[in-house]
Amino acid sequence: MGGPVSNRNQVKLQIRIAATCICVRKSSSQCREQTLLKSEVQDPSESTIAEESKNTLVFGDSDHATFRSGWEVLMGQNEVVNWIRSTPQNTATMRYPGEWKYAGGGIEEGESPRMAAIRELEEEFDVKIPKDAVLRLLSIRQTMPIRNVSNIMFNYIAVASENPWLEKYAVDAANKRLEQRRFRHKALVASGDFWNMTAAEREQVAPEVREIRWLNMKQAAVYAYTSLHKCCCYVNEFQKSEFRRLGRRYRDAMYITLTILMDVNSFPSSRSIHRYSRGLHAPAELRRVRFLWEGMSQHAFDLAVSTPSQCVVGSTQPEIRKYFKGAEQVTAGDLRRRFQARLEQDRMEERAENLSPAQHGASPDVVTTEYTGAVTHSKL
Repeated sequence: MGGPVSNRNQVKLQIRIAATCICVRKSSSQCREQTLLKSEVQDPSESTIAEESKNTLVFGDSDHATFRSGWEVLMGQNEVVNWIRSTPQNTATMRYPGEWKYAGGGIEEGESPRMAAIRELEEEFDVKIPKDAVLRLLSIRQTMPIRNVSNIMFNYIAVASENPWLEKYAVDAANKRLEQRRFRHKALVASGDFWNMTAAEREQVAPEVREIRWLNMKQAAVYAYTSLHKCCCYVNEFQKSEFRRLGRRYRDAMYITLTILMDVNSFPSSRSIHRYSRGLHAPAELRRVRFLWEGMSQHAFDLAVSTPSQCVVGSTQPEIRKYFKGAEQVTAGDLRRRFQARLEQDRMEERAENLSPAQHGASPDVVTTEYTGAVTHSKL
């Protein structure tokens, strides 16, 4: 009886710091509002906790969700095969294989979260980011542990209207370069030269992103939402064919991506994004959202998940119980109210500026202070 529990106590959680960059622009379509019926994406399998959470977030008590913000988000579809970790004998898959996601990844030594977000965006979406790029901190999230690793994610947002490099970004040209990269990589694998490369050399030639697209909020939300289905609902034929070829049965859950999308949809304008980010205090936000710490035993975490209402020994248990009891669960109704309140605030500010342009002529695009504080493994 003591063996398995003892082993679980020896498995310690690791905390990693990561950063993403969400690139958005306003749709050029005359009809920016989109409606998603719950029946369009209903999971045919039995209801699960994940199903309830995503329904609460996207639909609430309604049978439909309305996307009013008019944002489009720049996303890349991951390759399925992880060529860096694969060998001639064994094919490894990417984390979030074939999923549509933002550019992002772990921070490297000496980087701030913002620097990491920019580097990942440049690497994954093949774009050069200027020094004066306007990236605003949108949120900080901590993920559920996967393979004993939990990520603390610093999520930045770049709006095209205040970033000329993003307005000019040529998606078709970027996809052409991705296609050429796949062609060169395929030739290296066929010749056997790829397997003789160092890991660093492989990173320079291996494909990571399959395709880049501007997706409207409804499309992006559907892709993330269906990843949480108990049955496998593929995003497109590429993911479907690769999963079947490799014998993979399930998609990776994109719940954090979904929560960020719904959060972005609650901002009616770049003005409202700037106003919110300006008031966001990163150290305080990190303390608010954090519920796991470095070195916590896997067994203690398992107990907190399976018995969230019971007291489990350990200083972090109240935070975990709070997390699983849904105290931090944002509902679709909350997001609708936030959207309306932000829209009203926009209108008030615009009226004030029109009444007194001399007094209200300061640019709303002042860059907020960058968070450079260290993320320690102690309880903040």
